[in-house]
Amino acid sequence: MAGRKSTASIKAQRKALEAAQKFQQQQERLLALAEEFFTLPETTGIAALEDKISEYREKISELEEQIAAKESELSSQQADVILRMQEEGINATEVATRLDISSAEVRKLSKLKKQEHQQEEAE
Repeated sequence: MAGRKSTASIKAQRKALEAAQKFQQQQERLLALAEEFFTLPETTGIAALEDKISEYREKISELEEQIAAKESELSSQQADVILRMQEEGINATEVATRLDISSAEVRKLSKLKKQEHQQEEAE
């Protein structure tokens, strides 16, 4: 009877070892699949495209900053043109009509130029 117990015990140990090995192999396969899942964006090129998008967004931001910096200069130059048109004897409404902008925009730019002149005189 002791031999049978020993044989049964050995079979049970082997069975437990095989089950543990199968479980470990399954875990290794699952780990490999998880790694594959998380590397897919890189292997498919999506990560590189996302990097390009990020770079382009940064470039767009830089360009928007450049535009903002030049807008005040542009407004000043447009105001010069409007004042020269008014010096030709036409009123703000006619300037607005000729330039296809609102009268309010003409007044705003005229006011801007007058403020610039006042600042220059104060200095």
